[in-house]
Amino acid sequence: MTIEQRTLTALVPRVITATLVVLIVATFTFNNNVTGSVNKPVYLAILIVAAAITVVFVQFSRPLRVDVVLAVAASLGLLWGIWTIERPQLLNFGYWEGFGIDVALATVALLLLVGAIWPPRRLTTPLRIVLGIVVIAVCLFDALGAVRTLDYMPAVNNNLNEINDILGPVAGNVPDSSFIPQYTALYGWLLEPLKGVLSPLNLVSVIAIMLTGLGFVTVGLAVWIAKRVLADKGWILALALVVPITYVTSHVTGDISSIGSLFQELAIRLLSGFLVAAIGLHDLVLMYRGTLRVRRLVAIGALCGLVAWNSQDFGLAAMATYGLMVLVVPTSSIRWRALGSWLAGLAVGLAVYPLFLLAIGSPLNLSFVGAFAKLAGSGMGSAPIQVPGPVLVVVPIIICATATGWALIAARRRRRTSDDVLLNRAAIALAFVGTWSTAGLAYYMNRGYAAAQLQTMLLPCGVCVACLASIALHTKEFAKARDARGDTTAWSGLFGKVSLLPVGVFVCLCLASALLAPEPTLASTELLHPPAGGGFTSYDLPQVVATVSRARTYTAGKPGSLTYLGESFNYVALALRVPSGAVLFPYALSSASDRSVIQIECQYLDDHRSRWLVLSSNAVAAFGTGVCGLYHAVSLQGVGYGQLQELK
Repeated sequence: MTIEQRTLTALVPRVITATLVVLIVATFTFNNNVTGSVNKPVYLAILIVAAAITVVFVQFSRPLRVDVVLAVAASLGLLWGIWTIERPQLLNFGYWEGFGIDVALATVALLLLVGAIWPPRRLTTPLRIVLGIVVIAVCLFDALGAVRTLDYMPAVNNNLNEINDILGPVAGNVPDSSFIPQYTALYGWLLEPLKGVLSPLNLVSVIAIMLTGLGFVTVGLAVWIAKRVLADKGWILALALVVPITYVTSHVTGDISSIGSLFQELAIRLLSGFLVAAIGLHDLVLMYRGTLRVRRLVAIGALCGLVAWNSQDFGLAAMATYGLMVLVVPTSSIRWRALGSWLAGLAVGLAVYPLFLLAIGSPLNLSFVGAFAKLAGSGMGSAPIQVPGPVLVVVPIIICATATGWALIAARRRRRTSDDVLLNRAAIALAFVGTWSTAGLAYYMNRGYAAAQLQTMLLPCGVCVACLASIALHTKEFAKARDARGDTTAWSGLFGKVSLLPVGVFVCLCLASALLAPEPTLASTELLHPPAGGGFTSYDLPQVVATVSRARTYTAGKPGSLTYLGESFNYVALALRVPSGAVLFPYALSSASDRSVIQIECQYLDDHRSRWLVLSSNAVAAFGTGVCGLYHAVSLQGVGYGQLQELK
């Protein structure tokens, strides 16, 4: 039995079972952790246990009889997670909260089908054509359900934050210099040349189209990576494993539950890691075999530096993961040259944005960068992990992918079996995507619920499953089974099938997720005829514009300047010419849950006082009628009390 086969049949069940045990015991011990306070300890416990199991396996990679039992237990736990909706009561708000009964039953049915015909014979041409048409149709439905426009922007309250970030440069407000971007610092500079050419609303429309397109690019890169590790298995299998699970859409709540409704996920967070993987994966494979391309590695280092600026959570994780792999993956003869080349490029990439800001006269504000880092790690708005639910599927996929990738890298090198380029590529892709996703899970551990947060990890899960499937399909045991079906005894065949049950569950889940593709009729109808309140201009923007306009008229003949505090402050500055009094303002900020954000804003206002301050209704709810103790409310007809304030 090869090390690849042992890893799939021994290490994978062990890591999955251990992950499930930690999640189940911890969440039930703390009554599903109603405050979210133990999310991080649970996360650390999973990492420690999985790392220990992996180290022991690499040292003593001997399969045990108990692995079959663990494979069955792990598969049952995974199916439990697929079956169960995490928080059914939240479906009324349009969230995706789990795969559900239909997907679970379809997964079981596919498992039985695959088990009955394994090892698979070559598919006939007509059947391949039919399956290809089905997969392409599902992908087209998914793409249709992910298109977002100015007038059709479900979850617009969340998307206001990304739009505000990107509008900063156009409005003359510089990310990380004059305000703290919440999600992205670089995308806004792509629109800066359009300043004065397009109206503010047209710019928002361009942003919606741009982010939709970048979301498709992200998924396209993921599919391309999956195709590279699957090699001769074709594009159809890569599409089937990656696209449906990424765009799962609740048929109870409609198109709003698609990950495409949240701009910060695919286009901002996940693009960074998949861009680095798509460009840098081949160089990692070459370094694993002792070949170094210095110029390429310098360029990849520069790219890592740039994506870290653009996404200071998942982008930073991608940078750190690639750096770790440059340190570990190369052969000893080129390791330090490789690391030096990558670090040289990284230094250039990290320096580009600060130097650019210095050149335009808006130097980088390191206190803003530090404030964001502190907020991101503070567990702002934390919510508890709940079991059962999709956490029992998504987290095991990511953790076992990470363990499998690193175990194969170490074991194949130790046994001098690194001559198979395809298996090298699959192992290294598993290690990169798995480790990067594991680092990204730290964000989920702050926001422990399925909707949008855990759903962010579904695209990396699809790629990890494709890598695991590639390793299974290209090992010698599978080749022998396909070529000589009769050479396998009934017992060894059954043993092999049962041991691979967890990987089979992963693969069948990806395929069964096609049941949660958006309904094309509903998706097209809502896109052409958006529901009321689902667009940028129909949410709270009319009220904000009316309030700011009245305040501007009232203060026009009075001494002192007027600034605005509230969401969409860059849009207000651009459209109404009222400067921002905000350095950071997440939509629907509440004084109870985001005290640290309020503290940052009050420090900023203390140093940047204006005579008059106009607030959105959300800002009044967060700061009250006397902002930071510096202002007092002024009554103005047609404006809510506290929405216009004057410096004391």
